Amino acid sequence: MKRREGTYTAKLRARAEDRLLVKSGRAAAEGHDTLEASQRLVHELQVHQIELELQNEELQGARAELEAGLARYSDLYDFAPIGYLTLDSSGEIHRANLTGARLLGRERARLAGMRFGVLVSPESRPVFNTLLKEVFESQTKRACDLELWPEQSAPLWVHMETAVCDEGGNQCRAVLLDITERKLAERLRQETEGRIRAIYDHLPNPTFVWQHRATGFVLTAFNDAAHAATNGAMSNLLGRSAAEFPYGIPDLVLDLGRCFEQRVSVRRELDFVSPVSQTRGRLLASYGFVPPDLVLLQTEDVTEQRQNEDQLRAAQRMDAIGRLAGGIAHDFNNLLTVVINHADFAMEEAGESAPVRTDLIEIRKAADRAADLTRQLLAFGRKQVLKPQVLDLSKIVGGMEEMLRRLLGEDVEVSVLLAPGLAKVMADPGQVEQVVMNLAVNARDAMPKGGKLTIETVCVELDEAYSSQHTQVKPGPHVMLSVTDTGCGMDETTCAQIFEPFFTTKRTGKGTGLGLATVYGIVQQSGGSIWVESEPGKGTTFEVYFPRELSANETAGRAPPLTARVAGSETILVVEDEETVRNLARRILGRAGYTVLAAASGSEALLVCERHPGAVHLMLTDIVMPQMNGKDLAERLVKLYPTLRVVYMSGYTDDAIGRVLDPGTHFIAKPFNAADLTRMVREVLDETPPDQPSSGSSLPSQEIR
Repeated sequence: MKRREGTYTAKLRARAEDRLLVKSGRAAAEGHDTLEASQRLVHELQVHQIELELQNEELQGARAELEAGLARYSDLYDFAPIGYLTLDSSGEIHRANLTGARLLGRERARLAGMRFGVLVSPESRPVFNTLLKEVFESQTKRACDLELWPEQSAPLWVHMETAVCDEGGNQCRAVLLDITERKLAERLRQETEGRIRAIYDHLPNPTFVWQHRATGFVLTAFNDAAHAATNGAMSNLLGRSAAEFPYGIPDLVLDLGRCFEQRVSVRRELDFVSPVSQTRGRLLASYGFVPPDLVLLQTEDVTEQRQNEDQLRAAQRMDAIGRLAGGIAHDFNNLLTVVINHADFAMEEAGESAPVRTDLIEIRKAADRAADLTRQLLAFGRKQVLKPQVLDLSKIVGGMEEMLRRLLGEDVEVSVLLAPGLAKVMADPGQVEQVVMNLAVNARDAMPKGGKLTIETVCVELDEAYSSQHTQVKPGPHVMLSVTDTGCGMDETTCAQIFEPFFTTKRTGKGTGLGLATVYGIVQQSGGSIWVESEPGKGTTFEVYFPRELSANETAGRAPPLTARVAGSETILVVEDEETVRNLARRILGRAGYTVLAAASGSEALLVCERHPGAVHLMLTDIVMPQMNGKDLAERLVKLYPTLRVVYMSGYTDDAIGRVLDPGTHFIAKPFNAADLTRMVREVLDETPPDQPSSGSSLPSQEIR
């Protein structure tokens, strides 16, 4: 800049000197200069001198302003909030401002001659190379986003805008703007949206997104579950209106509008036809508003859940009825015990020829029928006494085949399919026979004009899927007993009630309604389950599942030992809170020669024993009594009488005292007659004494209430 200013001043000086020389020559040519001409020349020289000085001052001011402007430009260039680079077509850096050097993590001096591409991440390098090529070929502006890997600092993102900056088109100016925060925010948004989308896609229930528009609601999105639920047809439904939705959801448009307009969630359960299986079921539709114009619809097939709930309610109802039936049967058994035995006493005293004997016989028959009914009620209520054995269902059914053929008649074809080598189950053989008998009789009644009855045994494995559909079934190995008839069949309403006591489709006087209730109770008490499948006009199949017994071998039932005599002289303690039964037992045992002590409760029995001077050989006690149950009483008395024998009696046994009698426990069920009681007592007294003191019971130890 100084060189330019010196040249300009020299030119002015030379020009003034030339003018003076011309004028001087002109004066000499005119004949030597005069004083006047000299004075003019001196004056002009002074004027030119002043002009030169003024011009020099102007030049000095312009120089100062130019230097100040250059300084301001340098500050703006270096300290601008964005980076500036000058690059050639190979990507070599020729110049950079301080901000650019800071962004690139290098000192400005080190950047000169460095290729910009080495600072770009491998993922962004192809983008940069393409940008550099296009900007020099097209001589137009180009822009892109690049990820940089500065030296000794974290990676960052920049937005680069480039344009050719010289006349020859050999260099371009690159502007760098730090957009790291924006990129991180975008990446976070994308990751969040991705997670939300993943959650949305993996929701187990079909989910649809409806957008509200001027023309109505339009389907804009759906998840994978919705895609699967419609066999992949959802892709063709995007953009379709709710009114055109082909998978009929009742009141879809109305519920979408209500949710959108009132900004409230809407939940509805409705009947639904599956688009895949075309079966009817129950659908739970949940609508939720998503501002500003979306409604989220989530559907859930609750058919299986509602079926399970119905099964659970039915099971709870059956259990409640069973408890009621068991309680009634227990009280009736106490009454029937008295009626039966007093009828027997009366017939003994009346003699064979007494006119009243006929009436007494009818009373006895009626009492026996009532006892049968109470036994069926106890079976339904799962409160009867079982004596289970490890047995083969095929042997049980096979042994009944001939008897079933005679029972069902010639017009019913009986087919028995027994699996060889069938796995064993733990059950009471007499009760299993009762199950088969009742199901066969029920099938015969469903085939008044004849038909075919098929009884089959087979090993099955019940999986989790089957267990989830049948609330009372535990998965695992089972043995199935199925009874199928070709009768009239039943509708769903009848199937739902057939196991309830006293429910019957027969006309009045033709059935008690306890046959299938008895089957249900026996199967439940044996740890099994029973299900029925039937349609009107297509027959009925009952499937009974017993858990497979994986431990012991089959055991044969032992007949109770026969005892010739029933009388004795031992001392027996009778403990019974029901006075009529207590007096009856005392009378029966007293007539057989025994010394009988009686008590109405456990505490009274202890007091009676303390006052009795001799031994007590056997205790006949009710199981369920107030204050102290029979087992607790036996445990206390065995300390006083180590060889004491115990016989329990009850109208039923519930879960608190053990559904199944363990070996060594002596039990007599009510109602009983005098012969049964005296025979039981004699058999127990005649047993070999135990090696260790025992109460004669292995009943559970929990308190009985």
